Amino acid sequence: MIFYVLAVAIVNLGFGFAVAAYLARQHRRLVEVRGEPSPANFDSEPSVLSPSAGDSDVEFPAAEDVSEAPASPDVAQNPADASVESARSVDIRAESQPESAASPSEAAIADLQAAVQQYCKRLNLLDDKLRSCAQAPDANKIQSCLNSLQETNREYLQDRDQAHAVLEQLGKEQEGDQAIHDDLQTAVKQQTAQVENTSRAIEDFDYQADLKKGCRDMMGETSKLLDVNHDLRDTLDKTSIAVARSQQRLGSSDLMMQNDPLTELPDRVGLEAGLHEWWQNDPDRTRQLCLAMLDIDQFTLLNERYGHKVGDLILHAIAQLLSAESRGESSVARFAGQQFMLVFPNVDIRHTTNVVDRIRQAVEKAHFQWHDCDIRVTISCAVVEAGPEDTSETLFDRADATLREAKRYGRNRSFIHEGKYPAPVVPPSFALEDKFIEL
Repeated sequence: MIFYVLAVAIVNLGFGFAVAAYLARQHRRLVEVRGEPSPANFDSEPSVLSPSAGDSDVEFPAAEDVSEAPASPDVAQNPADASVESARSVDIRAESQPESAASPSEAAIADLQAAVQQYCKRLNLLDDKLRSCAQAPDANKIQSCLNSLQETNREYLQDRDQAHAVLEQLGKEQEGDQAIHDDLQTAVKQQTAQVENTSRAIEDFDYQADLKKGCRDMMGETSKLLDVNHDLRDTLDKTSIAVARSQQRLGSSDLMMQNDPLTELPDRVGLEAGLHEWWQNDPDRTRQLCLAMLDIDQFTLLNERYGHKVGDLILHAIAQLLSAESRGESSVARFAGQQFMLVFPNVDIRHTTNVVDRIRQAVEKAHFQWHDCDIRVTISCAVVEAGPEDTSETLFDRADATLREAKRYGRNRSFIHEGKYPAPVVPPSFALEDKFIEL
């Protein structure tokens, strides 16, 4: 009996050392990754607002007055290009605070995010290979893709489950947001179910009778895997925010400088950290703050037709376009999936609406060139203004409800919410030329 107790004690001690070593390694890795953030903008040097010496308050540059802007968003007038031509880039993030140490939970989340990101890259490559194979079907190439997909799934689940187990154990040891924990569990289970379904489909798959159809069927499987992977990515962003908020780290500079790897814009964590800092420096809410949520219309159909690789290139190109067309008046972030967020500090809602609809029209006039394909894209937009009682959650919820109305009314529309209910914007008339963008 004594030997049994001693053996159990030794095993537990060894497991404890292993977990501690894992967390320490991931913590160092997280700090290294976040130590050198990528630039937030493509077309100019990264601009980060820093307070002047002795001033702890982070100020957004005030937007210049636009005397010719429409008095109301539902009155179509031409602002005669009176919007700001300043080359300054507005960024809601600050670099003045000292670097804060990431917690073990944040390190585990970062490790899980890295696994999700790497899995997405490998799935995109396989999806692209299957699309190429569909043009000239070859049984050996198809089988090679199927073998690679099975191996990719096995390796990813191993990496994901290791990081998730550590995160789950940490969650049990500290109080947290149960709803966020449940959302993460649901996203992980949905992804596992889809991976298992795909594995069974591959095992039972008979593609020899019709090679081209076989490729299309497998492309459908990679698309489903990518969709649930994107859902997990977005849930991890929310989890990261919830953990940072519970640990009072949302204002930390390392979070404010967090970028989305695909678009190189601030991600949702960076966006929320910036909003937190803005409100911390304006506790009485005396300064105006407007927000616009932009969503690419029918993006799923675009992925199905051209592939997720092309979809990612379009997301990257639109990120550049938004940064350029906002003309330094807003901070642009990737919110989730095909959604972007524009934050307008010290700008009223009428002027914000004018700028946003000009951006919507600029996207509509853009031609995205992929080989011999001319791809056209539209976006739907929602504009809201922060009120004294707003939090980031209530602001985002109002923007989301307004965006749904824009979608319901036919897409490629701008809607505004001024406190009562969403209302359509009559588009101002802008003299915009077609723009051709090579992907």
